[in-house]
Order: sequence, then structure tokens, then C-alpha cells
Amino acid sequence: MKQYFLLIAFIFFDQASFSQSPIINYEIGYYFDINDIFIQGYFERDYKPEERLNVKMVLGEDFSPGYYFDSLNNKVSGLINYSQTKTSFNFKKNEKDISKEIKPKDCKGYVIGLDSFTLISDFNIFRVLATSTIHEPQFAEVIDQIGNLTFYKNVHAKENVIITYLVRSDTSDKLISFPNNINKFSEIAPPYFADFDVLENKIKEKQFTNNDIPVLVKILKYYLFYQDNKKIFYNSSWDEIEDTTSSAYYAKIISIKDSIFEMNYYYKNGTPIRKGYYYSFYPNKKHGEFLWYYPDGTIRKKINYIKNEKKSETTFYR
Repeated sequence: MKQYFLLIAFIFFDQASFSQSPIINYEIGYYFDINDIFIQGYFERDYKPEERLNVKMVLGEDFSPGYYFDSLNNKVSGLINYSQTKTSFNFKKNEKDISKEIKPKDCKGYVIGLDSFTLISDFNIFRVLATSTIHEPQFAEVIDQIGNLTFYKNVHAKENVIITYLVRSDTSDKLISFPNNINKFSEIAPPYFADFDVLENKIKEKQFTNNDIPVLVKILKYYLFYQDNKKIFYNSSWDEIEDTTSSAYYAKIISIKDSIFEMNYYYKNGTPIRKGYYYSFYPNKKHGEFLWYYPDGTIRKKINYIKNEKKSETTFYR
């Protein structure tokens, strides 16, 4: 126990000693973890020890800050407890309040954390042997909105759990469900990703299934960001956000070759962090050379990945 205490004390002391630096926690010294692995610089997002202390937290399993829009479109803020497998959620204004159940008929949608849920109805779900149509309103997570298209995820749970990905155009009220049959998927999905012809062709070639919709949506979104020379903004926890005023980091897409994205990452003040190549963003998957920088822009680390597996690593010390 004493060793752990000293380690924690060292980290907090060292963070405080660098508190005047414009780059918070950039270099806090080094230590050896319980696997005798040397950790230097600041904490890397992709560090993976052989043994982990896993702490599991499911958002919504307990009450979390959020809000919903009632049937009159009034915003009601408070605490929400939800599960995507349920057709309702529980709400209370504060910790002392008594919770009440909110059903689809009582609201138009809700937001918890960075996740938004809206109401959908009259859509198909694909079972193993048959297709069913759901007419009554159901909650669906809004995956993203790209141009005039909005992509959704619905979780239907009765006899078993069925996940359905859907899309709707601003010019139509009709919801299109992506089929789980790969042959049908390769016929129906391509037009929705036609803005990126490489992606469209890979779908036609059956390199993706309906389960890859979140991956496809993110790739299409970033491709359009590249076309428009837009930045990708993140908060201090590296969650992608729209509100640039609360951002701590940002990324720029430098080039796209085939479907591999060259990405540069920066602190909010423009100081470089790293650069590398990704072929997927849900989750992030790396391929090629990645570089990490000191604040002055000189290279401090180089890692080579092949299909998301680390093949070599070099650290350049001061």
C-alpha cells in the first residue's frame, strides 16, 4: 500500500510543479508500472498494459445529468436513468426528487451526456426469419447528421435484442432500415455514402455489413470535413464535440489515400501533439507511421503500425 501511495503522491506533486506550463501535464517525469514497464512523458491514450485495472461504468445505469423535451417541446432538465433496451426512461429534477417514468408519448426526445435520442415510428426491423414493422413510437439514438441525412440506432428488446440502423433524408419522412443480409445491404446502402466513392465501392464489394454503419458514418463525415477543410474538435476527455469554445484539442485531416486518413492533432493553442494514419474511427484503427512531438515540434516518439498492431517503437529523448 505504501508503494502505491508514494506513486500517487509523486504524480500529483509533479503535476503541480508544472502547473505554470501552457501545456498542462505535458511532461510529468516517469515511473515504472506494476509490469516493470517504463512510462515516460505524459500519459498516452493508446498505452495498454499487460494487466489492467478495469472499472466498468455504463452511462445511464444510474441517474446522470440530462434533459428531455416534453410533448409541447419544452426543455426539462434534471437527472435521467435509461436503458436502450427499454421503451421509457426515469427522470427526476434533482437527487432528492422522486423519479417518474417518461414514455415516448410524454416527450419528443432526450439527451444524456453526448448522446441524443429521438422518437421514430413505422420502421422495419429484420429478424432471422422475417421482417417486422414497428408502428408505435420508439426511442432511437441519433448517430449523426450528415448533410440532409440523419442516421439512427434503435434497440428493440422483447423476445431478444435486435439492433437496427436506420437513415432518413430531410426531404422524406420515410425511415430506411439497413438490412442485416449482406447482399441486400450492399444494394441498399451505397447511395447513402456516394459522396465518398471509395467507401461506396467498398460497400458494393461487400467489405462492410449493417453492423458497420457507425464506422461508415464516421468515415463519410470525416471525408466531408476534409473536403471543406474543417477541424475536428475534442473536449479534455477526447470526446468529439461541436462546441468549439469548450474544446481542449483539435485535429486536421491532412490527406486521404484510398480510405486511409492522415491526421494531425493539436492542443487548442496550436501546439502539435501527434500525427498518424487511420483506416477506421469507430473505434480508431491505425496503419502506418505515428509521430509524437515535444512542445517545440521536435519528434519524441515514433511508432509503426500494421493493421492496428504495433510493429516497432522508437523514443527520442532530450
